[in-house]
Amino acid sequence: MISYLGCGTFWLGASNEGAVLNVRRLSDISNIIIPFFNKYPLHGKNKKFDFLDLCRVAGIMNKKK
Repeated sequence: MISYLGCGTFWLGASNEGAVLNVRRLSDISNIIIPFFNKYPLHGKNKKFDFLDLCRVAGIMNKKK
C-alpha cells in the first residue's frame, strides 16, 4: 500500500488478522487518500460514514478553522 499510494506507515495487527495503514500528513490525506477513496468508494456503511467524516475534518483543517 505504501509503494502504491506513496505515503503512510504500515504494520500488522497484534493477532496478524488485520493491518493498519497510518497516514498522518494532512497534505497526504487531502491529495492522495481522499481522491483514492472518491475514485474507489468504500461499500460498508460504517466505513463510508467514517470516510465522509474524514473528508469534513480535512476540509476544516485545510481552512485552518
